[in-house]
Amino acid sequence: MEPRQPSFTYHIRLPTALIVWSLLNTACVHVQWPKHPSKGVSFTKDGKFAAICTRRDCKDYINLLSCHTWEIMGVFVVDTLELSDTEWSPDDSAIVIWDLPLEYKVQIYSPDGRCLYKHQAYESGLGVKSVSWSPCGQFLAVGSYDQMLRVLNHLIWKTFAEFMHLSTVRAPCCAAVFKEVDEPLLLDMSELCLSDDFAQGNDEASCRQT
Repeated sequence: MEPRQPSFTYHIRLPTALIVWSLLNTACVHVQWPKHPSKGVSFTKDGKFAAICTRRDCKDYINLLSCHTWEIMGVFVVDTLELSDTEWSPDDSAIVIWDLPLEYKVQIYSPDGRCLYKHQAYESGLGVKSVSWSPCGQFLAVGSYDQMLRVLNHLIWKTFAEFMHLSTVRAPCCAAVFKEVDEPLLLDMSELCLSDDFAQGNDEASCRQT
C-alpha cells in the first residue's frame, strides 16, 4: 500500500510490469520492466511521488510516478552496473541509489535527474551492504563489506566520519552487547476454567449429534 494513498501496487510473477490500481476508481497504471519483484520502490515522505527502479536495454533507470494522477512524471538513466535499490531522502529533495555488492558505487540524484554526487570509497572488493538516511536528512550512512561505515554530509556530499565494525570486542569497552536467548514458553493452566454457558453449549451440541 502506498503511504497516504488509497491504492496498492502489484508485481506480476515475471518482472515485466509493475501495476498500480487505485482503490477509489478504476485508474490503473503500468510501469514496464521493474528492476526487482519485492524492492526498488521508494515513496516520498508525503506520499505524493514514487521512485521506481527499472531496467531495459541493459541500462538502469529511475521512473518517477505521481501518486495523485498515476502518471509517469519523469524517467532518467543512472550510472550503475546493476542497480540494487533506491531511497528518497527524508526531506524529499534527493534520491540515493546504490549498485550491487560487486561494485562500490553510491549516487545521489535530484528529482529532475541531475547527478549531485557519486561516492566510491574503493574500486576492488565487495561494495555497498546497506544505505540509510538520518531522520533529518542531513546525513547518509553507507555500510560496506570492508566492515566500515561511512557518513556523508548532505551539504557537500563528502565523507566526514568513518567507523570500523570490529569483529571482536575486547574489554574494557563501553559497547552494549545483547544476546538473544530462546526460552521455552511456560503456561500456567491451573487457573483456567470454562464458563457455565460455554460448558452448557458444548453439552447441547453433543446431545444434538447423538
